[in-house]
Amino acid sequence: MKIVSERSERELAEERAKRLIEEPLRQLASNILRVIRGAGKAWQIASEAAAVLEAFEEYRSIVGRYPSEYEIHEVISMRHEAASSPRDNESDWSDAIDDMIAGGLQMAASRLAGQLTQERAGQNEMFKGLFVIEKIREENRREFNSVTVRQRKKPK
Repeated sequence: MKIVSERSERELAEERAKRLIEEPLRQLASNILRVIRGAGKAWQIASEAAAVLEAFEEYRSIVGRYPSEYEIHEVISMRHEAASSPRDNESDWSDAIDDMIAGGLQMAASRLAGQLTQERAGQNEMFKGLFVIEKIREENRREFNSVTVRQRKKPK
């Protein structure tokens, strides 16, 4: 019995090539972020950047072009598509944390580039996430207090 893939050899080669760029790109991006926050291994940035360039060249030799903006974004972007599932506190909490992280990253990038207006936009995004978290915490506190009051009023 022979198993036949519906995908062409070219599509399979492109997928393998994409996997080649994932690890070095993520390593470089995550290390740069750590260095920006005061940790990380600044001395490794050059070798990690060289590994990314090497992976991009290998990708180009297989696919015939460098990775697209979309493909790079897909590998290192934190943003996820909005879930189509019903909203609840847990997903709101997660989204709020993502907003805070994105705002903090925007602030850091803008500060490095000397872009005060963009830094303020990042600050607004971060505080938007914080507001949602505070709102959820307040709702949880209210619910906890009402349950506690009901339990105290129960006859023994």
